[in-house]
Amino acid sequence: MFSLFCGYLLDFFKNSYIILNIIFIFAPIFNLSNQNTKGTFLMNMKVFVKRTALAAMLVVLAPACVFASGASDDVAEKKMCVVIHEVNNATTAFDLAEKPVVSFDDTDVKLECGTVTVLYSLEKYLKMTIEEVSVETGMESLFDESFKITDSEITAQGCSGLSLYSVDGKCLATGRADANGVVTLSTSTLRSGIYVVVFGNKSFKIYKK
Repeated sequence: MFSLFCGYLLDFFKNSYIILNIIFIFAPIFNLSNQNTKGTFLMNMKVFVKRTALAAMLVVLAPACVFASGASDDVAEKKMCVVIHEVNNATTAFDLAEKPVVSFDDTDVKLECGTVTVLYSLEKYLKMTIEEVSVETGMESLFDESFKITDSEITAQGCSGLSLYSVDGKCLATGRADANGVVTLSTSTLRSGIYVVVFGNKSFKIYKK
């Protein structure tokens, strides 16, 4: 909204430059025909100088406002993701709906976010980082696999297929990558409990409250 307003403001100054100068800047000079004293002349000249300076400042600042707004939009087009680095240099990124609470136990690193907790095995775990990713660039071009996990679905990129299992080994859902390399599995009907997400020869667990 701010960027749009600045754009209109800039267009106004571009399209109304002549009118602005005649009406706003030169009005004190036109008044000289009815004001003949030296004091009035000097006063009108001061007003003329002030208005000229003000108009010049506005013309200069309008593009700067648009530029600043555009820079803010660029910052807004980024998101934070949790990246798991494995000992074999593989990377798996998680785009979670909310800022996660991270903890560890004897077997897993836990990323708790809303009603869903991701449990990633420590067997091949090397380190974890929080990284800023451009929305335009996307996670799929930066990491081996990436997952966006919400309360209702799991979306994966970088893997050919995705399967969801119960802890007793029953396959509950499976999906293949589409033409864009995206796999989506719905978890909206799952009951509370722990489930295993399998992709390629790797897996992680989710706990749904």
